[in-house]
Amino acid sequence: MNTMVSLMSFADAPPVAYTEGAYSGQLTEESGWVADIQAAYDFARALALSPETSQAKLASEAKEHANHGNQP
Repeated sequence: MNTMVSLMSFADAPPVAYTEGAYSGQLTEESGWVADIQAAYDFARALALSPETSQAKLASEAKEHANHGNQP
């Protein structure tokens, strides 16, 4: 996904999604599309590592990369 997504909900209106790429943005108001975008977002979040685990993995990878950079 080379795009940013903002999911917005309101007290007095149906939810909407705003997607933005490198050259354009689009507001989606159709409820079926908004639900699909929300489901994809929820799925990605379910697969993501926790912030703590992500930080530890990045630190480990950075250390490993630094160590490989010092080898002849």
